[in-house]
Amino acid sequence: MIIHLQQIAPVHAAYAPTEGEIAWAPAVIDATQTTGVAQVRGMMVDPPVIQRAREILEWKADK
Repeated sequence: MIIHLQQIAPVHAAYAPTEGEIAWAPAVIDATQTTGVAQVRGMMVDPPVIQRAREILEWKADK
């Protein structure tokens, strides 16, 4: 919760995806184009992880 308008930018920065997450998201989407579950960079990805990757890509597109 923020109580002042000057807190908006720092809060957005704190919750923004990292550069690593931004680089990871396309790999997840590419790996899961034909299946709902895959392994990307040694990590099992399933629908909730795929959704997070989509959200990261949408966030990036808005920037």
